[in-house]
Amino acid sequence: MLTPRRALLVRHCQSSGPDPEASLTSLGCHQADVLAIYLRHFNIDHLVSSPFRRALQTVEPFAYQAQLPIHVNDHFAERRLAVVPLANWLEQIRQSFVDFDHRALGGESSWEAQRRGRIALEATFAQGHATPVIVTHGNLLTLILHSIDPSVNFSTWEKLTNPDVYLIETDLHGRYSFQRVWEENFI
Repeated sequence: MLTPRRALLVRHCQSSGPDPEASLTSLGCHQADVLAIYLRHFNIDHLVSSPFRRALQTVEPFAYQAQLPIHVNDHFAERRLAVVPLANWLEQIRQSFVDFDHRALGGESSWEAQRRGRIALEATFAQGHATPVIVTHGNLLTLILHSIDPSVNFSTWEKLTNPDVYLIETDLHGRYSFQRVWEENFI
């Protein structure tokens, strides 16, 4: 039997765009401050973030308050949809949830991104922290959730908020489950 584990999977706060260097908007900065207050309700002992600026900025207020370092993990970066911006990006995302092998030119398929995210999640669990926080992005977060529950789909992705927080847990047999714990009225 395994030791049960838990982690908080967080979607970043409102940002100025999809570029890796895009920063949080002024509203996003406020959301990050509120998120820091919200995260105090959990026994957080480890912080992991996508290398994207908006993800790091999302967790920085909590890291400062909790005096915890932020560990950057490239595997939690957003899914690479294509090598160039796409005019029909929304349709590409929709199609990628219908056909997990679908990929735009130079992009990752849903299977590839999901595998990357799931392996990174499992590696984080294996480190044995009480409750790590993992800050990532909407598409990858949804694909990780889909790996736990195949009913998670494009509609789930569309309904995500900035920020959003999911508690992921494993049981004694290593089975994963999750629940949304973010309270939108907290902001």
